Amino acid sequence: MKQLLSLLLLCFSCLWLTPTQASHLRGGYITYTTDAQNPRSYNFEMVVFRDITGVGAEPSVTIFTGLDNVIVTKTSEIDLGDNISRLTYVWNSTYPADGTYTVSWVGINRNNNILNVAQPSEQHSFLLQTTFTVSSLNPDRHGINYLNPSTTDAYAGTPLKFNLQAYDADGDSLVYSLTSPYRMSANNTPQPVPGYTIPEGLSVNQFGEINWPEPTTKGEFIFAVEVKAYRDKRLVHTSINDLQVLVRDAEAAPEFSLTNQNQLNISSGGYILAKPDIPLKLSFFVKNPSDKTLEVLQPVSELQEPHLNTQNTIQIAHRDSAGGIVKEILFTPTTSLKRSVPFALGIRGQVKTQDNGRNLYKREFVYLLVGDQLSNSLPDLLPELAHLLYPNPAGTHFIVEAPAASSAIFRLYALDGRLVKEQVLQPGKNRVVRPSGINTGLYTYQISSHGYRSRTGKLLLE
Repeated sequence: MKQLLSLLLLCFSCLWLTPTQASHLRGGYITYTTDAQNPRSYNFEMVVFRDITGVGAEPSVTIFTGLDNVIVTKTSEIDLGDNISRLTYVWNSTYPADGTYTVSWVGINRNNNILNVAQPSEQHSFLLQTTFTVSSLNPDRHGINYLNPSTTDAYAGTPLKFNLQAYDADGDSLVYSLTSPYRMSANNTPQPVPGYTIPEGLSVNQFGEINWPEPTTKGEFIFAVEVKAYRDKRLVHTSINDLQVLVRDAEAAPEFSLTNQNQLNISSGGYILAKPDIPLKLSFFVKNPSDKTLEVLQPVSELQEPHLNTQNTIQIAHRDSAGGIVKEILFTPTTSLKRSVPFALGIRGQVKTQDNGRNLYKREFVYLLVGDQLSNSLPDLLPELAHLLYPNPAGTHFIVEAPAASSAIFRLYALDGRLVKEQVLQPGKNRVVRPSGINTGLYTYQISSHGYRSRTGKLLLE
């Protein structure tokens, strides 16, 4: 452990910048594939998004592989528009034995004036990490990947809907939860960014869709989505996607409407039934809110990725209409696409502006379940985590019992979303001491553990 900490400290100290040298990092993640002949040989890819108006990108970075440090040279940088570029770093690591490993990168300091963390925010480092299980008998061939960037704009007073569109090419089941972004602490251990609070109302659903009903304050906010991949209810991979939301002035963004929804079979859970071998048409009208040029980009979906059957191509028709653009999507799913969770399909409309090269844009998402019949509920992927918390109300301490939990994590939040306590639990009784300096009142808590659905509840502190 001391060797690990020293290696991470070396990585961190080498990349630290002064506060005046803001990094302009927007988000990122780490993913991988394994070698077809050697399941212990991993081909990693780290993707980092940055604002191109900031300091230049690092030509090389130091990665901790779970074994040692390696220097990795930047492979590519692609301009995505909106002043955002996508940086890619790739490398290979071979592991000597089966087991669980965590790969991480400690980046240069975060941006200044991030609104939902302790200030000065530029003195917090930027930590990306992913945890995976090396297994020669049951190899995890693909890590979790993402189709959308780890950054998006929002508009003050307008609900935000966004989806990273995570997928696992092995077909493993994905479970989503919000978590704190991480940094490397002064004693060289990963920790939640101090002072982090979840923006009020922010949530992520079972489809990975992020909703923020009413962003009000302009500026930069950060949070992270933890995505866990399960195979036969066994955790094989955990990916943390660190992302940024930039809330801008309230403006009229493009508006989407699914004009043929009355002809579709839609569940009360919000997804659309797509029957095998029967053509499905989605007809969107995208309204132009201005006199500027409206563009509607091509849809994005796992259905277009190469690990799926190539005959499942999506046909797209596009035509101008009064006040906007009509986008029609037609595809015929095959039986090979049948599964218990929907495919996400995202579409983006944007209006060209003169605001420093940025576009005014909005995304819409629909969820397609390929199957023979509609169900109003999706199957539970994981069993519930049985637990007890007492006494409630509590004073100076309380007990948390989680008999089935192995290294479960207890998190206590203030009602404004601020994380005030985090503790690793052991199976059985755990004494949790009330954090010093916090007020009496109502708090919420979350208990999460590998192989179980997270549990939440309320705790009154007297």
